[in-house]
Amino acid sequence: MSLVIARALIVVSAGLMAAAFGLNAKATAVVAVLIIGGIWLANTYKQRRAISAMAFLLMVGITAYGMLFRASSWPWLITTILIIAAWDLEQLARRLAHFDKIEGPIETEHLKGLTSVSLLAFAAGAAALSFQVRLSFGVAFLIAIVIVVGLIAVLRLGIKTAG
Repeated sequence: MSLVIARALIVVSAGLMAAAFGLNAKATAVVAVLIIGGIWLANTYKQRRAISAMAFLLMVGITAYGMLFRASSWPWLITTILIIAAWDLEQLARRLAHFDKIEGPIETEHLKGLTSVSLLAFAAGAAALSFQVRLSFGVAFLIAIVIVVGLIAVLRLGIKTAG
């Protein structure tokens, strides 16, 4: 069940990103999003960890690129949350693939927790988007480095846990 939901989230997030880029007349970005989303979706059937991780990172990176536009940031917040949820559910499905009977209760509890965390992330993101702060380039660069290091640590932990 979690893999089906992950596939749906990949399709919805890629579609939303493509629509947002299309409204900003970024045809190259639309094609890139659809190709990467398609590769990630196809990989959910083969389940190769490296391709999944690269597709996840590329989708998050493209979302960050989309945030640079002066258009609405709401689609990018939503797609970021959807991408993270899809990656999490894909990793869960990969871990549970070796078991037969325990998928139901574990998946249900995981989906409840993921829904709570996703709603909390949306609330925090909505609060962050509701006001604007001016930062110097140095401070913004430092924050970006901390975020990238944190993301790498989370990915390593996820891969270590899934492996």
